[in-house]
Amino acid sequence: MSNSASPPPEMENRNHSYVTHDLPWFVHLLWVSFWAFAIYYTLRYILPAIRTEWLNPP
Repeated sequence: MSNSASPPPEMENRNHSYVTHDLPWFVHLLWVSFWAFAIYYTLRYILPAIRTEWLNPP
């Protein structure tokens, strides 16, 4: 086991960078289209099916 002294926090922190990267425009477009389709699908197919299932259960 080595007894090396660790550097002070100021020295250790200088090499760390926690900057995020911006997403490209097409990734934003994919997310927007995904959520638009999810909302459309829910309104068009799932909600009417739930309504008929509640009124006439199998």
